Amino acid sequence: MELMDTTGVSIIIPMHNAQRFLHECLDSLLESVPAQSEIIIIDDGSTDQSVDICREYIALHQGWDIQLVSQENQGVSAARNKGISLATRPYIGFLDSDDVCTPHMHQRLLETALSAPGGADLCYCGFTCYNQDMSAPVKALVYNNFVSGTGFDVFLPFVRDKMYFGISTYLVKRSLVEEHGLRFTVGCKYGEDDEFTLKCLLHAAHVLVVPESLFRYRISQYSVTSNLSLHRFDSTHAAIRLRDYVRQHFPQSVAFLRALSTIYIPSCILNSFYLFAQDGQPLRPVMRYIKDNDLDQCLKGARATTASGALKIALWHVSPWLLYTSIYAKRAMTRSQHEKAKK
Repeated sequence: MELMDTTGVSIIIPMHNAQRFLHECLDSLLESVPAQSEIIIIDDGSTDQSVDICREYIALHQGWDIQLVSQENQGVSAARNKGISLATRPYIGFLDSDDVCTPHMHQRLLETALSAPGGADLCYCGFTCYNQDMSAPVKALVYNNFVSGTGFDVFLPFVRDKMYFGISTYLVKRSLVEEHGLRFTVGCKYGEDDEFTLKCLLHAAHVLVVPESLFRYRISQYSVTSNLSLHRFDSTHAAIRLRDYVRQHFPQSVAFLRALSTIYIPSCILNSFYLFAQDGQPLRPVMRYIKDNDLDQCLKGARATTASGALKIALWHVSPWLLYTSIYAKRAMTRSQHEKAKK
């Protein structure tokens, strides 16, 4: 326990063309972690000034253990995996290069984890989504429904959409990650973080929580629709991989398989469908992709945990086109109301 108390944490930051928010991210991190932590920045083929900013930052903070490793652009999953391979502290955490920690966030997560005999396998906190310039919270997106216990206790509420915590809001034992060979799926652009998190929960004997919103997630105005492509369904394939993982390693967990098959996977499909409809994207290529990948079969036994989710499922079963037009019409009406309000 004394060794764990004095070695801090390993924080892994995948970085790609992050110059705009990088200083803010790193400044907040130094105020968040224990002094003897290591910060591993994986440059994933940046072409802007991100690498120069990091080098200057390291030179100005020589008392900190900050590593910068560059690789050709391979995606965020490969960058995080590289960071895991380099980590040396007992607990590891992840941070995106445009996000912000509150002071002492990781210190408090570590102290809480170490309060358990032998140390908790995973410790997380709540978070709040902010607008792009971090000037105001998005009140509808405050995640503070907390569950602790075993990893199994947390897994079910997570996949049933009863609670949520993101990739940057927890510390996990490095020994757990290495013992079970857990890594991010390379090439997956969406959903790879939740896939990794949920696999960690499946193997976690003890999960603790700091029941406060200690992390600030930046919502970029370009983050949702500017790069809208069929890769949005990567989150569905991540959910299907997770279901197959449970089947292989936890075949007795019928409740998990049922929740994944009837709630989590259908929710991923419909959430992606919703984005395309909301943006007015052509329906035909979306439906072709869904059918070609047999995703429509995953919706046959779909169940919802909210009234809005139940309505989406009902409209889908009547007609995907009906669901599509209802979403687009609602979005168009909202835009019209905003334009009138501006006038």
